[in-house]
Amino acid sequence: MAAQSEPRQVALVVETSNAYARGLLAGIRNFVASRRPWSLYLVEHSRYETDFSWLQGWRGDGVLARIENGETARFIRALGLPTVDLSAHRFLP
Repeated sequence: MAAQSEPRQVALVVETSNAYARGLLAGIRNFVASRRPWSLYLVEHSRYETDFSWLQGWRGDGVLARIENGETARFIRALGLPTVDLSAHRFLP
């Protein structure tokens, strides 16, 4: 039997305040459940939150983010981690 690899550590920068975002989180949960091992890091915040100090110093593998403004885009970009922007605004390529 093959050894299990280390969990992928992914930060979720997705608010929990509306149905669309909760749907994104449910989809992510379903994906992770079928492709273990993953470790998710989520802190509750609002859609236009710009205080992501909870991510400073975090050393994960990547970020799934709903980026709704330029300030958030700059912060996420500065992390230097692979990122998937889940927003229609496309502040990050």
